[in-house]
Amino acid sequence: RHLRHLRQGGGSAAGVDEEGAGAAEEGATGGGSPEQSPFSPEPMVPGEDQGEGGGEGSPPSGRKGLHVVLLLHLPRGSENKYCASFDLRWRYAFVDSTRTARASGLPDIESMIGKSMKQVVSELDLRKVLLRCFRPALSKLVYLQQRTNDDVRRQIELLLGYMDDPDFVAMIQEVTHDMVAKLEKVFRLDVGSTAQAERALQLAGTFQAALHGQILNAVSSTFAIALSHMDR
Repeated sequence: RHLRHLRQGGGSAAGVDEEGAGAAEEGATGGGSPEQSPFSPEPMVPGEDQGEGGGEGSPPSGRKGLHVVLLLHLPRGSENKYCASFDLRWRYAFVDSTRTARASGLPDIESMIGKSMKQVVSELDLRKVLLRCFRPALSKLVYLQQRTNDDVRRQIELLLGYMDDPDFVAMIQEVTHDMVAKLEKVFRLDVGSTAQAERALQLAGTFQAALHGQILNAVSSTFAIALSHMDR
């Protein structure tokens, strides 16, 4: 009927649309299903427009994308009871620690994998590392005479002043590197064994912290040897 009406040149597109809408309403009120008009838009099937016109993972035209950050906290010792599955639109990463490693002068995990302890020590920001481990280094020293609190305080003040001397830091870094290289069997950066050491991971809290503990132990031990020679 609409086609015949158009061939006769009568009416406009708006009139046709209104007439088709009226026919659809009549069918709906009459209890039957509304007839599909040739000029009615095709019904939209949910999900059909996804994946068109923008490539994989892109939002449909006319819609804004939404960034979703999902953080899963997996406690240690869970025995793999947790399983998460994501499709290709998701990008995922394993977050071992939320603390920045560089702020402490220590490397991140990716920088330590495949390297020996002497290689890692040579790349350290040693001033920051020494500020963290010079107190453990002092605790390793054994004195024959009884020391007072004033003696310890003066020694700490002296060391803190040395930390601001680039020549002193460079000398300690060279000495530390040489001692670690000679005692490579004692000071080892064992990434594989640390990953399997459940007790060490629980004490350290994170895999990164466990590896940092090995580095700090090597630096504080060698620094204690250097301090013993300085005291003499």
